[in-house]
Order: sequence, then C-alpha cells, then structure tokens
Amino acid sequence: MSSSQYRASTALQAPQAAVTRSAAFATSSDSGSSNPNEQRWWCTKFGLGPAKLVPSQSGKATAPSRVVFETTSKATVSQVLFSPRGQACHQLAVVAGPRVSLYGPGGNCALSRALSRRGGSSGGSTSEPNLFGKNVETDGVDVRPDRSVGTGGHPARCASYRRDGRLLAIGSDAGDVRVCDTTSRATLRTFRASGHSVRAVQWLSDGKRIVSGGDDAIVRIYDLGGGGGGSVGGSGDSGGPILQMPGHGDAIRSVAVLRFKGDKGATAATATAAASVASKIKEDIRTLAISGSYDHTVRVWDLEGMLDGDDEPRDRCMAVMDHGAPVEDLLVLPASAVQPNALVVSAGGVFVKVWNPLTGECIVTLHTKHSKTITSICLIDIVRNDEEGKERVTNKRLVTAGLDGLIRIHAADDITQKLPYLHGAKTPH
Repeated sequence: MSSSQYRASTALQAPQAAVTRSAAFATSSDSGSSNPNEQRWWCTKFGLGPAKLVPSQSGKATAPSRVVFETTSKATVSQVLFSPRGQACHQLAVVAGPRVSLYGPGGNCALSRALSRRGGSSGGSTSEPNLFGKNVETDGVDVRPDRSVGTGGHPARCASYRRDGRLLAIGSDAGDVRVCDTTSRATLRTFRASGHSVRAVQWLSDGKRIVSGGDDAIVRIYDLGGGGGGSVGGSGDSGGPILQMPGHGDAIRSVAVLRFKGDKGATAATATAAASVASKIKEDIRTLAISGSYDHTVRVWDLEGMLDGDDEPRDRCMAVMDHGAPVEDLLVLPASAVQPNALVVSAGGVFVKVWNPLTGECIVTLHTKHSKTITSICLIDIVRNDEEGKERVTNKRLVTAGLDGLIRIHAADDITQKLPYLHGAKTPH
C-alpha cells in the first residue's frame, strides 16, 4: 500500500472537539498504597498528594500552586518539554496549535517572575498564572511566552530539542518537520515527505540528523546538512528524507534513539577464532532507532552505515516486540552500574513493558494502577538526603500519566525489582 493510500486508524475516528489541558501541582488525595516517605517528599516538594499533607501557604510569599496551559485558539496542548540538562536555553517549550511557545531562560523571564509572586492568601484563594496570557486572575499574574515559533499555520504535534538547546525540531499536521533556531525563531530547514501528521521527532546524537514517525506508519531520517534536496537557508528550503523505513501497520506515536557499544568485526573474529585478530578489535558506537505504533508493536531499526552515507535499500528492522496494546510512548533507560545495558520502556493500555532492544526480550511487565490508557512516561532523578540525613543520594523514578488524570510514580533504580509502586496523585482536569 502506498503512502498516499494509507489511512491511519486515527484518521478514521470521529472528530473530537478541541479541548484544553491543565497541569496542577496541588492535587487530590488519590494516593493508593503510597510509600509514606515517598508520599511525604512529593507532597512537600510539589504538592502531589493529599491536601492535608501539602504544606500550608497562607500568609507566606510562595509560588502559585497551579499553572494553566490554555491556548488562545483552544487547541490541545500536545507536548510540554524542558531544555536539555545543563544548557542555558529556553527552559520550557509548550507545543499547542500552530506554534511552539518558548519560556525562559533565567530568573528574569516572565515565567520565573510570575512563579515567584505571592500565590496564597489567608482566604485560601490562589492565583493561577496562564502561560498564554488569557483568563488572568485579578492579581495581574500574566505569563506570556518569551518567544513563539510558528509552523506555517498547521497545528504542531511534537517537538524535540537538540542536545545543545539551540535548535528545535517540530513535527506538524501538514506532514513536515521544521528545524528552528530557539533564539532568532528562524526556520532553518523544512523537510516534507507526506501529507500525514508527524507525531514524534527525535535528534540523533550527532546533532545533524532527525528521526520522525507519524500517521503514515513510516520511520524517516532527515539530514540537516544536505541530503534530500536543498541547503540550509530559510523557511522556503524544502528537503526530503535520506532514509525511509516502512514496516508498521498503523500510526507511529513515539520514537526514541538508543546508542550502545558494539564490537566492530566481532563476527569475523569469532569465525576465525584468532586471538591476534580479536586483540585488534576496537569498540564502536552503534545507533538504533526505536518506534512504537498503534499496531501494538515496538520496532528496533539498525542505523549502521547510514551515518556514514550508506543509504542502500535493505531491511533495517532488527526486532519486532509485541506490547499487547496500542503504544503511546517510549522511553530509554540508560545503562547504569546495576543495569549494564540500556533498555527500552513502552507504554500503552494500562501497563508498561521493559525490553532488551538487542534481543527483543521482555524483562518486566508492569500492570499499573491506571484505569485508562497511559499516554506519557518519563524518567527523572530526584536528589535528597538519605534516611539518616547525612548524605545526598540520587534516585531514579519512572513517572506515568494517563487519560484517567492519574500520575503514578515507580522506583527505577534497579530494574530487577520490577518497578515497585511508590506514590500516586490525581490531577484536576
């Protein structure tokens, strides 16, 4: 079936009215069987938990307890992303409607100033700064973006920061991928391949290539420096993909990029069994693209040779893993002292699965406490004092969010512990 004939299941669904989304720091008491220490920490730091455990804000100059993401066009907020760690670029990007709104950086930006204002009163009312400057409370809190990047009038669906934070890749409903400068807002490159929505974009580690996936079920690779037509030089520059990888049977909703160490020439060394040859084998870094689709599968794509200009047509699919439900989001668990190999996490339905992408083995199946589809997952590091209060320790937490409005937090320090549940909360929306 050609790309022009393909119709994803999302295109066959009945149209839905545009809605808004809100992210709240003060939440209701849907905590389930939370770990007491974990519950106390999340309530104290972020207000995620029962109201009785959230520190009182009356009479103190505190940050507002709620931030409302509401677009002027009533478009759904498709994604909220933060700048890469350690980069002094825009700290927050909100993808909604025909633009991506950028906030920050630094303490003098509009967002930082608004969040540092008085947010509580003895009467219990709280201000709710609106990031788009609409329906502002009477106290005058007005948080407008420092910059906005347009998409030519087409709704934006996804975005990804390059690791230096200077460039932003944006996928839209028009089927194109735009590369924009986060400071000047200039569109440096526009890639077009199909008329289907682009649902996911990620930068490769070299900062020159982008992987995308969308409603036409094809994974594509674009080259910022040339390939596919045109050169860098403005919004009118249009290029195509340097590589297309079909295989999925339905819309792709998420893509991820994984790098791992491999042994170049290991196969030949094994065949000859010559110690002299094996001693000369050098480690190289291989790059994989991971895609998750509504066809219930996660596919692993080998990009070996492509980064060196090898675009010879061949089957690059290394593994097909059955999630058992439409896949909404993917996440890479980096290698650590406990887990020497990087792993891939897929989310969809009401469960999460952890995979070894090199073997296709499912290591963990986590049935969460969600009652509706999980739509997003993320991995965060939290730093706090140990139980004795003497040393600072870092813990990894896997956070899931779903259509039921629930946030679920799981321990991810040791994957062999099967991601135990620690805490949960419900967001009002």
